[in-house]
Amino acid sequence: MKKLSKKARIITAAAGSALVLICVIGVTLALLKTKSDQAVNDFQGATVNIGVLEGNDVYENGDNINGEFKRIDTSKDKTVAKVVRIQNIDSKDFPTSDTFVRVRLVPIFRYDDGTSYEGQVCPQSVEPDKLKYTYGEGWADKWIVTGTSVTSPTDFDTYYYYKSAIAPGTATDPLITAVTYTGDVPKDAHLEIQVLAEGISSKQRDSVISAWTGVRVDEEGLLINE
Repeated sequence: MKKLSKKARIITAAAGSALVLICVIGVTLALLKTKSDQAVNDFQGATVNIGVLEGNDVYENGDNINGEFKRIDTSKDKTVAKVVRIQNIDSKDFPTSDTFVRVRLVPIFRYDDGTSYEGQVCPQSVEPDKLKYTYGEGWADKWIVTGTSVTSPTDFDTYYYYKSAIAPGTATDPLITAVTYTGDVPKDAHLEIQVLAEGISSKQRDSVISAWTGVRVDEEGLLINE
């Protein structure tokens, strides 16, 4: 059976005098079948350029290297190791600035390869009380949350903000390190965690308030809850 390709690509790039924002999507495939291939992030825009990292992904001079993922047997405990970080992708041809980022995790079921609905999203919803994220060590000291509590991870209003602006060429500490789902998965399908990430240049602090609800930049240059 062919592997389902994992894509991370730009879906929105808005640039103006007050705001530079980039939104990218990374896909975490998990549970019953672990089907992660090398991440693909190929986009440009102003002074912000971010990418979703999984496993040992690294971006060096704008190129993806070390993007290999360990296949996990989920038949026993339905837990898949998935380390998700966001990198500020800097390169010689496209230098970036320090960047604030926020992340939204969107769980869906998607049909496997070889089915009549190959690649399509299943109509069955993910059960919130059966889904659990294992967060990175000390994550609460490095990330803040707005919207619904992390105990309801399927609510699309939940955003995770990295407190510090990411310097060019560096990445956040892990947001999550594993995904567990104990509910029923549709036949010939798998659980997919979409990682939606947005970035705003730290040089445009006022734009954080206008673009993102519930957070602001404090005197020390860190994101905090309003």
